[in-house]
Amino acid sequence: MENWVGRERETNELYDMVGHSLPGGGGVLVLGVGGSGKTVLARKIAERFAQNAKRPATWIDARSPEAASIFSSELTRAPLGHLVIVDGLDEAPDYGRPLTHVINDGLRQKEYLHVLATAPVDPGLHSFSRYALGPMFDSDLQDLVKNLTGLKEVPPPELLHFIDGHPLAASLVAALVRERKVDYSSVLGLLRDFQRPGLLDATGRPISSRNIEHQPLIADVRDANSHLLQRLRARPEFVYQLSPRQFEEISAEIFARLGYSVELTPRSKDGGVDILLAQKTDVGSFLYFVECKLYAADRPVGIELVNALVGVVERGKATAGLLMTTSRFTSGAKAVEKELSARLSLKDYGDFKAYLEKAVPIRS
Repeated sequence: MENWVGRERETNELYDMVGHSLPGGGGVLVLGVGGSGKTVLARKIAERFAQNAKRPATWIDARSPEAASIFSSELTRAPLGHLVIVDGLDEAPDYGRPLTHVINDGLRQKEYLHVLATAPVDPGLHSFSRYALGPMFDSDLQDLVKNLTGLKEVPPPELLHFIDGHPLAASLVAALVRERKVDYSSVLGLLRDFQRPGLLDATGRPISSRNIEHQPLIADVRDANSHLLQRLRARPEFVYQLSPRQFEEISAEIFARLGYSVELTPRSKDGGVDILLAQKTDVGSFLYFVECKLYAADRPVGIELVNALVGVVERGKATAGLLMTTSRFTSGAKAVEKELSARLSLKDYGDFKAYLEKAVPIRS
């Protein structure tokens, strides 16, 4: 598989989970942040299944409007021990709720069917085993970056620290090296202004998800964010009770749940950017600069702030800029968005609520 480096342990563990329930049937849900390699890992499982079972697995893109009907058709014709992979369940309409119902009902009806699904957060698949996809080891990251850049030089530890075990971050760093034709030290110079903020250890370094001592604290913070998001989902107007920094953090959490790779910039000296969003698609990798403005409903965002973000996007060579506000935009600001529709997106209070509805399913 192209650019497949590392994750051999994860591949073997996940395939063992799949194999234990074949041909008896069952489900496995792969959980991991956006860009952590869930889709690539699922493709590797599909490849190994095809080799061993002598037939291809069925691949379903959950973003397709026909995903639920495709899955239903598999119930009527799938052979014993067949594998169905549902990729990107979080991106299905209504956060995958109709599709998850079809999957849950299907497994109850056809016990011989096996399903492998991917999502950044648990969408509520009953009787599914869970597999958490964590960060990559530095040794694998070194090989991945070298493979993507074509350089023989080993990436320095500081660069690996910035990547922090994230495959998509590694691919974006490699893209900078290739496109700008620069070395690793030059890329580090571009990235040093942006750091993981929020939680710092005693030395002032950002807390890492790979440090086992930090994991309980990170879990507590995510639980707090989940509680706040549920409250906002039910009563979006509570957003006006947040601090500007809390609004940035909540926005970052929403984008993470929507499948983006997210970096929240420091509280000060952010260079006009609150959040960095990365996304990898079939046509390439994209980097978005996001500015968040917690404004009262009667205080519109004007053209000055919009033009400032456009300037930051140009200087930073980002793909596009996004300005999120709890208010609305002036006609002048909207005119700039229309003129630069491919490089600029303006999201008002209504859009914020729509993001909430998509990212946070209502608890039953």
